[in-house]
Amino acid sequence: MTTYRAILRFTTAGPAVTGEWSAVTTARHAWRGWIGLYGSVEEVVIRVVEDTSEGEQVLAEWRDGHVVVDRL
Repeated sequence: MTTYRAILRFTTAGPAVTGEWSAVTTARHAWRGWIGLYGSVEEVVIRVVEDTSEGEQVLAEWRDGHVVVDRL
């Protein structure tokens, strides 16, 4: 079963706030909301990850004040 996780970190290796859903649209909504709330924090990293039985794939990533990956 595929799950989608939104992951928010205030520092690259710091603790994470996460949410996990079965629908990518919900994870994307959380990602965009977190960018609106925390995207101006210089060190923040916000990701959406697809997790399948074959492993993880980053679908979207916000870092250094801009989108660096967007496969949504």
